[in-house]
Amino acid sequence: MQKKDATILYSASDIVSFLDCEHKTTLDLIDLETPLPKAEDDDEAMLYQKKGFEHEGSYVEQLKKKFTSFADISAYKGDIDEASIKTVEAMRSGADIIYQATFIKHPFLGHADFLKKVPHPSSLGDYSYEVIDTKLARNPKARFIIQLCFYSELLRHIQGYDPLLMHVVLGDGTEISFRCADYSKYYATLKERFLKRMQSDYKDTYPEKHDHCDICRWRNICEDQWIKDDHLNQVANISRLQIKKLEKPEYQH
Repeated sequence: MQKKDATILYSASDIVSFLDCEHKTTLDLIDLETPLPKAEDDDEAMLYQKKGFEHEGSYVEQLKKKFTSFADISAYKGDIDEASIKTVEAMRSGADIIYQATFIKHPFLGHADFLKKVPHPSSLGDYSYEVIDTKLARNPKARFIIQLCFYSELLRHIQGYDPLLMHVVLGDGTEISFRCADYSKYYATLKERFLKRMQSDYKDTYPEKHDHCDICRWRNICEDQWIKDDHLNQVANISRLQIKKLEKPEYQH
């Protein structure tokens, strides 16, 4: 999430974070008003990020060889307003592939890795676009689908047509497609919950351990909280189910 003028713009990652860990959402909101100390990326996280960029770059080269009309919006990433204008221009021109497409529809801001032109009529003409995202993982994950739904909905507002499919290119090069209609209702419900949370007053949340904690920018804040509270999260390899069981009254002394 980021502030633009007097409004806050929310990204696909913000909705995914809300689904995974509401405490991260709380800290993100606090950080907008009072900057919090962010954890530095370790060597493993930096290597993973580097490999992610390489995977995306490799796919860019594949697409450039395959399609003659390739619109690159990444040069405008420093100015989201200009990037969104250039994205719409590229769509209206009928570019085969649009790289780093940017959408703004308040209160949402989206940066889709790729848009692919498909032969289905829309307000643009006898064609429309579908979203492609690249991910380093070898298997699809729920968060990937949420992000694809986010971008696909923003795309619909421009082309006046719901994309039929959305796609993810995994780390091994496998491309998997999903029907937008199969996930639209779930995404709409999640988005509504997210917006209600954003419109509510401050909510006190507590950090729970999740799979993505090791790469979260607020991990040091949560770890300090666990140390202060002598929380069971500090026990190596303990699961959330085990913690819940040990927190039951019969296990308290």
